[in-house]
Amino acid sequence: MQQDLFVEKIVKCKRRGIERLLAVMLILSACFLILIAYFIPILLQQDYLFISTIVSCGIVYLTYRLVTGLNREYEYSITNDDLNIDKIIAQRKRTNLFKGSCKDFTVFAPVSELTNEIISRKTLLHLDLRSGEDSKAGWYFITKSNPPTLLLFEPDDRFISAVKKYNPRAFYKL
Repeated sequence: MQQDLFVEKIVKCKRRGIERLLAVMLILSACFLILIAYFIPILLQQDYLFISTIVSCGIVYLTYRLVTGLNREYEYSITNDDLNIDKIIAQRKRTNLFKGSCKDFTVFAPVSELTNEIISRKTLLHLDLRSGEDSKAGWYFITKSNPPTLLLFEPDDRFISAVKKYNPRAFYKL
């Protein structure tokens, strides 16, 4: 009896500069809107403190949802020879980005071996599913699927040995 292979890894993405700037701008905008929500009743000389408080709570909740929505994680999983990569947004929403067989890989190599000739191919669909901490870290593979896909990701030794087990001819020879 053959045992099934299952390997899983979650990679948390580092926020880029534009995402940090967006989070700061959302928080500052929320503070400005809350001030306006309390300032308008003063200008109108009305007592709408209750409505201003409800509007402020709504603004705080919306800002929280938007800022946490910038958090991303990638889940890599191999079940036998099937590789699945999912994008998890704010630990609430999951989207499948890639599903394919390890047997369909034409190349599986470290990113440091990636040449400009491969990157500049117009027919390849490029997916960068790494954490963003180091641009030269990780591995890449190219699939035979339609359209051909160049995917960059950060596997660990368990993933590399699983790919080597199911498709040794595509594996990069060190």
